[in-house]
Amino acid sequence: MVINRYLELRRSHAVQAHTVALLEKELGEHQRALDRSNQHTAFLQDYVRHLEETSDHAIEATKPEKPATKRGESGPGDKASRPPGLLGIENLAIQRQGSRMLVSFRLVNMQPGDSSVGGYLHILVRGNQWDPPQQWAYPQGKVVNGFPENYGNGLVFTIQRFKPIQGRFNLGRSLESPSSVRVLIYDQSGAIILQKDFEVTSS
Repeated sequence: MVINRYLELRRSHAVQAHTVALLEKELGEHQRALDRSNQHTAFLQDYVRHLEETSDHAIEATKPEKPATKRGESGPGDKASRPPGLLGIENLAIQRQGSRMLVSFRLVNMQPGDSSVGGYLHILVRGNQWDPPQQWAYPQGKVVNGFPENYGNGLVFTIQRFKPIQGRFNLGRSLESPSSVRVLIYDQSGAIILQKDFEVTSS
């Protein structure tokens, strides 16, 4: 009877331990989802504050002072979805060790004054030398025609001056280095506010 009671208690303890482990795992997943939600909320608050700060400047900018740019001077980059000079990239470095690759750079706020800038950041790595070409994304996500399928899955950020960025990739068994790196940043509405492409040169 004592042995049976011991075995019964042992089984009960094992079931309880398994239940506790599942609850801890579920709690961790909820915590990560809550952290991401808080990041999005903070970004939205900064974005709204940025719009309020710049509204007065926008009103001043609508006052006619000079004639419009002469015909023929505008180019394909003159799009409202990609305002110039909001953000810049400095000190980009690419490091490869085995199957892993690190892309690091400093993201710089190019606006004058103390205005903050926020958005969703994606780093895309492409290997054209493979057939078919291979693509990797940071943060991980599906890439369609060189762009993330869902811009909202990007790294959420807000900066006033600059922010160090690191994107880590696992290239698997690929022996050759990728051929290019693309940095994309979207604003809250999904418009691209920064797109930079860099060639990867073999050392």
